[in-house]
Amino acid sequence: MATFTIGEVSARADVAATALRYYEQIGLIPAPARVGGQRRYDESVVDRLSVIRLCKTAGFSLEEIQLLFADDAPGRPASRALAETKLAEIDAKIAELHLARAIVEWGIQCTCPSIGACSCGIHPVKPWTARPA
Repeated sequence: MATFTIGEVSARADVAATALRYYEQIGLIPAPARVGGQRRYDESVVDRLSVIRLCKTAGFSLEEIQLLFADDAPGRPASRALAETKLAEIDAKIAELHLARAIVEWGIQCTCPSIGACSCGIHPVKPWTARPA
């Protein structure tokens, strides 16, 4: 099996070497073997780093990601509860982004001198007064 130095993993996963050391320190990635004092990672760490990146993109904190990785109870109830909460947060963010998009699209089309004096009727309801569900 191929092994990679910390620099190689850093480049392949687009993760700073300092972050790799920190992830190792807090247990997000396993401590690698050492050859001549150098860390030597196997290929699986790149996949794990991809999962960590996706979790961070979804809004999970490093502490939450640790919980996801550590949850080995049957049915993984802690992970499921955390994921359900995160999905609700993601859905709220998506709704907020849809509203933001509508406001930007409206702003592009509006030719009125100001928002307060808008009378063009492009958007039937002033989008900045609406709240996502």
